[in-house]
Amino acid sequence: MQIANKCSYQVKLELFEGPLDLLLHLVTKEKLDICEISLARISDQYIEYLKLMEQLNIEIESSFLVVFASLIEIKSRLLLPPAPSEEPQLTFEEESSSAIDLVEKLKEYKKYKDAALKLQVMEKDAVRAYPRWYNEEFEDDSHHFLDVSLFDLMDAIQNLMLRKSLEEEKLELRRTVITIPQRMKEIWELLLLSPRTSFLKLFTYIPAREEVIVTFLALLELTRLKKIRIVQEAKGGEIFIIKRMIKEVKEAAAGAV
Repeated sequence: MQIANKCSYQVKLELFEGPLDLLLHLVTKEKLDICEISLARISDQYIEYLKLMEQLNIEIESSFLVVFASLIEIKSRLLLPPAPSEEPQLTFEEESSSAIDLVEKLKEYKKYKDAALKLQVMEKDAVRAYPRWYNEEFEDDSHHFLDVSLFDLMDAIQNLMLRKSLEEEKLELRRTVITIPQRMKEIWELLLLSPRTSFLKLFTYIPAREEVIVTFLALLELTRLKKIRIVQEAKGGEIFIIKRMIKEVKEAAAGAV
């Protein structure tokens, strides 16, 4: 499969998340405490995400590289052998203030993210208590879900690519040309038939790597246009694509004016 005009499409979205979001995602995913040792452990995973972002044609801001430099500093400091006891030693804080700053910033950022998530859950509980308007086509139950982060979606993309790599030798891959607008149209037509669908159901077979990338870009563009929401029942749970209600789309469009 080939991607038409892939190189001309670069993702730069308002919903894009920064390097602290990625660090927090990795720490949470590995169930680690926020400390120097934990950040050293996830440094390799961090660079793998940057490589995936490059493959997905996502614009990588310089702040990601600055954080990566701090991660390398942390890892190198922890891997270096201790200096001879007769030599005066500086503390980790004295030699690596930028690394310590990163740990403290991440801890503080986690507090804000936890508070935001708590408010989101409270909002959804309130919606359940006071049912909101819904269109005639279907009852909107999206308030039962949590919004998916960009990195949650990237995890799903990684899993699909891994699955494709493991099965590639067993398959006779078809070669077709697909554009992002075409894939957007396919996803939208699917949602017109069923307003909520599983992310995995967007693929009826083991997809080629290029199709996974095009689907990712199509989903981000539909999200930017306020036509869909990408959600999950719980952190790390199955990902769903939900067609926004007509009222939601109109309100989003009015707010953008």
